Amino acid sequence: MFFLSVHQWLHYPGTGAADDTGCGDGEGATLNVPLAAGAGDEEHLSVFDELLGPTLTRFSPEFLLLSSGFDVHHRDPLGGMLVTGDGIVELTRRVRGWAEKLCGCRLVSLLEGCYDLKGLSSSVLRHLQIVSD
Repeated sequence: MFFLSVHQWLHYPGTGAADDTGCGDGEGATLNVPLAAGAGDEEHLSVFDELLGPTLTRFSPEFLLLSSGFDVHHRDPLGGMLVTGDGIVELTRRVRGWAEKLCGCRLVSLLEGCYDLKGLSSSVLRHLQIVSD
């Protein structure tokens, strides 16, 4: 099992530090990518392109389980991130592409946060259009 978390740093103190990479037999199976508040499309896409894609390729997963945290949406009043609807589309395209390439399109996407109904509904709609295509 491999676990990746891209999150706002120090939003949840005590968890998600970059040097927390797992322990024991799971050492190296966790990749935490803490980002500063205000990170937007460019920062998130960079993490996906430079870290997640190569790591998934090395790991060669049997399936992907995606926790779709739309609280990164710029409209979310609590999240502090600035990802646009177009950014969510591009992030979703990358995940779907890896699922197709690495594990026979086996992808499960679970809905997670967003505390703005317009941001949430538009994100979910656009996300589903990509994953169900």
